[in-house]
Amino acid sequence: RISCALVPLSSETKRFIMTIKKGLPRGPGPWVPSSLALGASSQEDILPRTGPSNLDLACKSALQQILRPTNYAVINPWLMSASSAMKRDMVQLADTVKRAGERPQMPSPATQYVQNPSGRVRSAQVIPMTADRAQVDLQRNRSGSEQRDPAVQEERRYFQRYSSIPSTSSVADFHRLSHAPVHMEESTKVLTDQARRRLMQWQLLGPEQNHHVSAEIMRSLRSIASAVDRLPTYMDAQRTRQPGTQGLKESLHEYSKTTSYAGTRILREVPVLNRTPHSSSAPALHRPLISPDDIDAIGRPGGYVVKLMDNTPLQTIKNKTRALQSQVSISGASCDFVTTSKAMAMDLQR
Repeated sequence: RISCALVPLSSETKRFIMTIKKGLPRGPGPWVPSSLALGASSQEDILPRTGPSNLDLACKSALQQILRPTNYAVINPWLMSASSAMKRDMVQLADTVKRAGERPQMPSPATQYVQNPSGRVRSAQVIPMTADRAQVDLQRNRSGSEQRDPAVQEERRYFQRYSSIPSTSSVADFHRLSHAPVHMEESTKVLTDQARRRLMQWQLLGPEQNHHVSAEIMRSLRSIASAVDRLPTYMDAQRTRQPGTQGLKESLHEYSKTTSYAGTRILREVPVLNRTPHSSSAPALHRPLISPDDIDAIGRPGGYVVKLMDNTPLQTIKNKTRALQSQVSISGASCDFVTTSKAMAMDLQR
């Protein structure tokens, strides 16, 4: 037989057992990485995402397909400064060019094509839409059904996304390809000849089939053409170079960064206007037609002489002042022409 004797537990052992029992219902909780426990806020802080995204790769491939080889230097700096929406627009432009080449819209004998005064060729069956007509459709508010029309609401939201603050240039770009030939645009000169020909084929029916795609294509063309114009040139490197041979080497090295296809290149900054340009619909505080300085100058010797660039009211004031100081009567009545020498002679005779 084996006899077992119960050994009384000490007070410290009892407290340890009670501590373990109290912690069992709650448990230790979910597993937490040691890096997050040290103070990292998210997983991206531990393993940050590096390298280009899928959209960047697709946009770079699209630019290589439609740009002239001489403009390849603008690809990397444009990708660095462009937003995600601009990159998606550029991918859409390349897809439009590609589809126009795979399924060209060639004129058929049964389809008639007309040319507008601007030179854009379109199908005679297509009804063009102007900016005024589009504005009337969006602002039509004759009944409750038109107010709650989902299509109209979505179109209004799209215009808001396209340009948060509409301007004359943004509205003109939205409807630009509906009436202007795409191959005559200055922004298409950065594209290859093949891409321009395919855009001409797409323009036969494209702008009327989808106005949104037409507006986004025009926005993409403006963006990439502006980036090409903002590429640093050799003259920019020459302005800041130091005199001497070393300065010439440094300027050539800086210029090599803009002509090579590798490395970091920064586009020139867009010039910022010192003041907001005035709009024809905005009120303005006009300057006075005649400044107080001009009026004060009339009373000085020779101030009544009319100048070539004086406006009509100022010329009138000067002529009146000269008439008051002249000995010749401007009313046509008889007068006595008295000169200084004649007055002196009369005084001597007396």
